[in-house]
Amino acid sequence: MDITIVLAALGMASGVLAIFLAIMAFEVTKGLKPDPDYHTLFWLGFLLLVIGAFLNYQILTISGFLLFVIGLLNEENWKKKRTVHVSKEDQDFRALLTSVLAFVIIVMISLSL
Repeated sequence: MDITIVLAALGMASGVLAIFLAIMAFEVTKGLKPDPDYHTLFWLGFLLLVIGAFLNYQILTISGFLLFVIGLLNEENWKKKRTVHVSKEDQDFRALLTSVLAFVIIVMISLSL
């Protein structure tokens, strides 16, 4: 494998990581901390469990099983509404970060082809 491809992939991965960290820092500074959506964790765990078992990929199977169990143990919280009131400025900032992340992912995919 060519070293430039590896360096490009590392650079893009670090860019995606930086965007995720910026989103997390934004959430923490604004004091927004919604409750986890256990229903989504349940279905994500189920999906990862099935895919990991089908592909015989142990880390996916274990991760899926853990998320599945966490979601199932918190079944009483599935119907709980998640409401977080976000100002217009914060919504615009989130949209910008999401757009930049989508652009980085599209560039990463196009370079890998």
